[in-house]
Amino acid sequence: MYDFGIDNTTWLRETESFDRVVYVVRNPLDAFWSFWHLIRAKHNHLSRQEGVETLSIHHLYEVDRMAANWNQHIEYWMNVQIPRVVIRYEDLRGEGQVQQLAGVLEFVFDNSTELPRIEELMCADDNRSVAYKSKKNALFYGWDRFEPEVRDHLLGAVRSNWCKFGYEALFRQIRGHKAVEC
Repeated sequence: MYDFGIDNTTWLRETESFDRVVYVVRNPLDAFWSFWHLIRAKHNHLSRQEGVETLSIHHLYEVDRMAANWNQHIEYWMNVQIPRVVIRYEDLRGEGQVQQLAGVLEFVFDNSTELPRIEELMCADDNRSVAYKSKKNALFYGWDRFEPEVRDHLLGAVRSNWCKFGYEALFRQIRGHKAVEC
């Protein structure tokens, strides 16, 4: 994982070797909360920072930095001159996930004779009704992990990309109210 802004030459050099990219974007509320814990757990994805239930005004500098990195990462990958397919992480967890995955595989393999059989894609769930079932929290669980003024500040900083990737519509569908005006 690269931290945008720290050592740009390392990840930029590596991206030049790619001939195609599958870009997965995750809503910033959940991504930031998860990343915040990952950094404090020294990249141990099974650990959580104890005693912190919400990010407060005390964490505003870190929230600003994560928002800038999230926006910069998206802008880079949306403008890089490499063939790509873009998918939201949340769509990989939704009802149309098999179709989403099939589209990604068509792009990756670029030759339908190489595509795996649909039965092989369904291996992750015992009843074969879905390809992937996350054991993580519900979508947009990060909404409640930020104090309201910090969350509003964060959403203001990422509003353009939040709207561009359809997170406002998805958020309203799941949570039943608006987060920002798009």
